[in-house]
Amino acid sequence: MDQINYFESLEHTTNVFLHAVNQNIEFPDTLKAISHKVPYFYRAHKSLLINPNNTQSINKKERKIYFKDGSSCDISRRRLVDFSREHPNLIKR
Repeated sequence: MDQINYFESLEHTTNVFLHAVNQNIEFPDTLKAISHKVPYFYRAHKSLLINPNNTQSINKKERKIYFKDGSSCDISRRRLVDFSREHPNLIKR
């Protein structure tokens, strides 16, 4: 689990994309089911479930989360406020 950055679902598909440090994997599942299996992952957007342990920084202006391997993903405005409160040390000004 420590190699996983985030899970992503796309519209009109029943598959989920796992974005890990060195690979991406597509498999049939839902974010809701995955969130029950890994409750410490954070719902950053309706289509994203991120691993907060791999998060390096947050850019509030761009509404992006950056991971330790250099990859990034978007975060919704509402979720950004909550995540920033929970992880103030990650905020990049």
